Amino acid sequence: IFLYVPNELADSMAVTYTDGERGFGESALASLFGAGGVSNQMGTGKEALERIIGSVDSTSILKASAGKTVNPLAFQLFEGVTMRDYSYTFKFQPINETESRTIQEITYAFRKSMLPGTDGDNARIWTFPNEWAIRYHGPIKKWVDYPMVTVCTGADVDWASSGEFTHHLDGAPTVVELSLSFSELSHLDRNKFDDRVSGFLH
Repeated sequence: IFLYVPNELADSMAVTYTDGERGFGESALASLFGAGGVSNQMGTGKEALERIIGSVDSTSILKASAGKTVNPLAFQLFEGVTMRDYSYTFKFQPINETESRTIQEITYAFRKSMLPGTDGDNARIWTFPNEWAIRYHGPIKKWVDYPMVTVCTGADVDWASSGEFTHHLDGAPTVVELSLSFSELSHLDRNKFDDRVSGFLH
């Protein structure tokens, strides 16, 4: 299916992090793997006791008495890459029956392909919906990034996007708006970005 470039063409990329803390317990554990001596983290005598007190959540009263608490040494720990989602909206205004039929075929293809098939006795087994490879053609293809393999997660059709339902003599709507949503099937990494996604390298 070949469609025109929509008026809105956005691509969001995000990674996720979670908050972490390196308290007394984490520092002691890290020291076992060569990340520093326990003695350097704990100190000696009263200082060590104050640090131990500071690392236990249930000792608020003792912390208040000591007048000290442990610096949590907060940091951000990388978790993963968010799957990318894409949305495209197309508005069609057919001028004859041939164009109306083509628009109908396009909406039919997207809506059918996003649904699962059936298999087995009494159709009790679902087969996976179709996958999509979205590509750009023409001068823009070297300037925009590509989605990886996706699935169509939404196909909304507005048969009266002009504000009221109007149609040709054969009954075909005069204005049809098709809104499509896609989600990638795999996480993005640096190698995939260079090999499959980046318009900068293609």
